[in-house]
Amino acid sequence: MSKIHDPLSAASAEMLTAAASQVRELIESVRKDGQKFKLAFDGLSASIDDASEAGIKLYRPQLDRARQMLDLDMTDVQYAQETITRLRGDPALMATRADQVEKLAKAVGHARRQFIERVQLARELDGRADKALEGSRRNRRDAEVDIGALRLRVRGCVRTLTDALTKADQLAAAARKAFDKKDQKALTEARTSLIELKAFDANVLRLRPEVQQLPKQHQDLDREQRAEVQWMLDDLERVEEVPAAIGRLVKETMALGQVPVKKPARPTLAAAEAQKLIKTFGLPDDGSRRTKAAKILADDAIEAWPRALAKLYGCKESELKARLGDVRKLSFVRSMSLIDI
Repeated sequence: MSKIHDPLSAASAEMLTAAASQVRELIESVRKDGQKFKLAFDGLSASIDDASEAGIKLYRPQLDRARQMLDLDMTDVQYAQETITRLRGDPALMATRADQVEKLAKAVGHARRQFIERVQLARELDGRADKALEGSRRNRRDAEVDIGALRLRVRGCVRTLTDALTKADQLAAAARKAFDKKDQKALTEARTSLIELKAFDANVLRLRPEVQQLPKQHQDLDREQRAEVQWMLDDLERVEEVPAAIGRLVKETMALGQVPVKKPARPTLAAAEAQKLIKTFGLPDDGSRRTKAAKILADDAIEAWPRALAKLYGCKESELKARLGDVRKLSFVRSMSLIDI
């Protein structure tokens, strides 16, 4: 005789229907919440790999919200498991609906495993994010130290070169003024001080590569730090031409040369002295050439006398040069020699 099972009670049927609804909602949560979890997880993971603090700050809150949903999902799993337990405790229901109950239990177990896996992944990724943020903060502090040190050097260089250009303009003006006033001492002092200013030539050349290297040394610079680097480069660019400008001023002042020395006027040559010179040279003292000879002796340098007189008298220049020693012994010629130097 076949065994007759008790028919399902209304309460059991209602509980089975409620359990099936709970499981459907769990399966839907696995799908929907899984999409949100994946977007947050993948975004945060990529940001950590790229050491992007901005990306971490963007995706970490999204992952936190996904974890909150996981907590709610695990609560729903617990309720579903409790319902399955009650279903299994109903002999009449299990006698006719055991397969359905076990399918529901299997679906709940599958959802639970997926939720637990996501919780573990989120916990591990959260730890990686903490380490990445700490590394980013440490790198940012290191970058700030390097930027701060260079900032001081750049400011000092800019201030020094700006002051140097102002000083160079003043010294160049002083040199020109000294030259106009025939003040050789003041001219030399201004030139010397101007040349010393060129010692700053290499400052900009050394600093620019160091500033340009900062973004390569610290690839995670934030926007403000990158702006600081650009400001330093702009400051250096403004003073890059200062050394060349000072160099041009040095060349201009050197081109002035030395202050010309004004020689005292040569004393007037008396007629008797001119006759004595003509006689010492062994030249004839005739009236027709005496005036021209006296003019040569009065105007030309002593070394030029032999050539000019030889041309005037038609004699050999070498013979007159040979007598130049006797000519220089004359007292009035010695005073003329000092002026011709």
